[in-house]
Amino acid sequence: MDQLEQELAEELGFKKVFALCGQTYPRAWDHRIVSRLTDVAVAIHKAATDIRLLQSWGEVEEPYEKTQVGSSAMPYKRNPMRCERLCGLARHLMTIAPGLAHLAANQWMERTLDDSAQRRVALPGAFLALDAMLVTARNVFSGLVVHDRVRERRIHEYLPFMAAEELLMEGVSRGGHRQQLHERIREHAWKAREEILEGKENPLRSLIEADDMLGEVAASLPPWDADRFTGRAAEQTLRYLDEVADRLPTPEEDHLTELKV
Repeated sequence: MDQLEQELAEELGFKKVFALCGQTYPRAWDHRIVSRLTDVAVAIHKAATDIRLLQSWGEVEEPYEKTQVGSSAMPYKRNPMRCERLCGLARHLMTIAPGLAHLAANQWMERTLDDSAQRRVALPGAFLALDAMLVTARNVFSGLVVHDRVRERRIHEYLPFMAAEELLMEGVSRGGHRQQLHERIREHAWKAREEILEGKENPLRSLIEADDMLGEVAASLPPWDADRFTGRAAEQTLRYLDEVADRLPTPEEDHLTELKV
């Protein structure tokens, strides 16, 4: 019997069989398999959510077809419909694994028949949902559009607020009172914010340079270049691409590019 089982498994393309199995395999494996699919869905949902946020600010856009309609009510809109679809499918997929956990936990003795209906819907549904997500994600990630001028404008607008933290640390290192420095920076930051809301340039740098307490500290610091405030982000990203992403297995043929979404 064991030999027959092993030979049948090999004929079907499986290298292993369950070490202990009666009428059915342990239903906990359903939960384990769909949990792995859920891990992929979580990652795709996070990426799609970030793209949706960045598109709302105008920094990036998912690919668009020439005749694509962004909104049936507002012709000028270009909604991130593919990323919205990814998030919707991911949320659906993420709800399946908990149900399969309950199914496995509530089996009576070796097996009860109340698992059949749920498994027939849940298992193929999970794979089909992830399949649709992968096709759509391939389309979004390969055709993503980055608007550098918008990105640079937003950095220029908000960089002074981020750079103020460096100003605070430098002032304290020179013997300044942290709470007094913090309050002075906060006052200038709120005033600068009001100017921005009125459509004006961010005046925070000039306000700080004109301040009798902060001006000298600001003058001693290097220019507020955005690259100085990204830490190790660029280095870590390039290393990840070289050491992880580029070493992932890739199929000989990428059929996902041929599919319409």
